[in-house]
Amino acid sequence: IAAEPVKLSSIKVSNSNDFEQITETSVEDSLGNLYSPGNLFKANCWSDRVGYGEFFMGSKYKKLTGTIATADDSKDIDCRIEIYVGNNTKDMTMKESYTLSRTTKPQNVDVDITGYEWIKIQLVSVENRYDTGSVLLSDFYVK
Repeated sequence: IAAEPVKLSSIKVSNSNDFEQITETSVEDSLGNLYSPGNLFKANCWSDRVGYGEFFMGSKYKKLTGTIATADDSKDIDCRIEIYVGNNTKDMTMKESYTLSRTTKPQNVDVDITGYEWIKIQLVSVENRYDTGSVLLSDFYVK
């Protein structure tokens, strides 16, 4: 078990779609808060297309923590961040979900991942509209 918190950005993204690390410039959420690049990801969803990132944890960590917020370039649709855990990527269980819109304050994420090999963070459109929803994942750590 890890003694010090580990930045999620220091762990390889093993598989992803519409899920990117922001490394160059600060980005703004829909309420005007700024987020520094580095340990920062952005996920996008559109209609039935899901944005996701899968990370290998190797059963080394107990907790996943961070902050999620609607990106300023997101359309005005409801999106849901879903956090899955499992011992392989084909058979995963949803542990937590968080619904966001352009008027939602940033939310803290705190998920028990004890004993799991894999985590998957995905963004889905609640409304299934042909508009892009974007969410920022800031300062995510595993410990």
